[in-house]
Amino acid sequence: MKFQKICVLGLGYIGLPTASTLAAHGFKVLGVDINPHVIETLQNGNVHIHEPGLRTVVESALNSGNLTVSSQPEEADAFLIAVPTPFYEDGYGEYDGRKFRLADMRAVTSATEAILPCLRKGNLVVLESTSPPRTTVDLVTPILERSGLKAGIDFFLCYSPERVLPLDMAVDIARGAIDKCRADGYRTTVAIIDAAGNLKLSARDDGTSPHTVEVARKKAYTALIYRRPSMDTAKAWATQVPPPSIEGTIALGGGFPIRAGDQVVGAIGVSGAPGQDKDEACANAGLAAVAARLK
Repeated sequence: MKFQKICVLGLGYIGLPTASTLAAHGFKVLGVDINPHVIETLQNGNVHIHEPGLRTVVESALNSGNLTVSSQPEEADAFLIAVPTPFYEDGYGEYDGRKFRLADMRAVTSATEAILPCLRKGNLVVLESTSPPRTTVDLVTPILERSGLKAGIDFFLCYSPERVLPLDMAVDIARGAIDKCRADGYRTTVAIIDAAGNLKLSARDDGTSPHTVEVARKKAYTALIYRRPSMDTAKAWATQVPPPSIEGTIALGGGFPIRAGDQVVGAIGVSGAPGQDKDEACANAGLAAVAARLK
C-alpha cells in the first residue's frame, strides 16, 4: 500500500507531532482542526503547543510545503483520527457492579463523519484517540459504512491508540491518588513522570512535608527505570550488600509504572502517608481512575 497524501484530524499533542513527522519524511499531509485559532496560528507559521523541539519540526514541515492545514478534510490515501476523548466530570456507567467514568466521544463521532464524504476504496482509516473498548467496531465502522463501502473489504480500518501520557491524564491520576489519601485521612504528595523520566506533574497536598516532593519523584523514577513497583525494587535491594546506588532512585514503596497496553508511558510516586503500603494504596487508586484509558 502506497500513501501519497495523509489527512490527520486533530492537531493537538498527538495529531500535530504526527502530522509534522510524516511531512518531514516526505508525505503530503493535510492537518485538520475545527478550532479556528489553531488553524490561524499554524497558517501564520506559529505553534500553539509547547513541547521541547516541536516548534522546529512543525516549522520545517510547514516551510517544506508538505504540511498544510485546514478546517475540513479532503480526499486522501489515509486518515488518522487524533481528537480528544475526555471523561465527563459527572457521567458514569456501570459494568459488573463497578462504576466507571464515561468518555466524551463526540469529537470522534464528528471527525469520523467529516471523513465520510472523502472516503474512497483502498483508503486506510486509523483511530488514534484513546477510546473505550469496541469504539472502532460499534461507533466508527457504522458511520464510515454509510458511504456504501465495507470495512475490511473496500477500505481498511484499525485502532492504534497513542502511547503517551497526556497532561490531563496525569492530572486525573494525581487527583485520584490524593482523593484516596484524603479519604483515608492522609495528606500526601504525588509525582508523575513521563517515559523519559521528565517530571510531568507534582502535586503537594496542603499540610504535606516539603521533603515528600523529592521522595515522591524518586519513587516514580525508581518504578520507571526498573519497570516494576518501587516496593519490589526495595525488597530486592534489601538482600544485596552493599545495596545498589543509582542516582535519582530510592528504596521505598509507593511508586508504580504507568502502562498503556504493553508499554510503559510514565510512572507515579506517592509520599507522605504513614506507611509505604498506604502510599501504594493511594498510587493504585490514581491508576485505577484512568484504567479504562490505559488499555
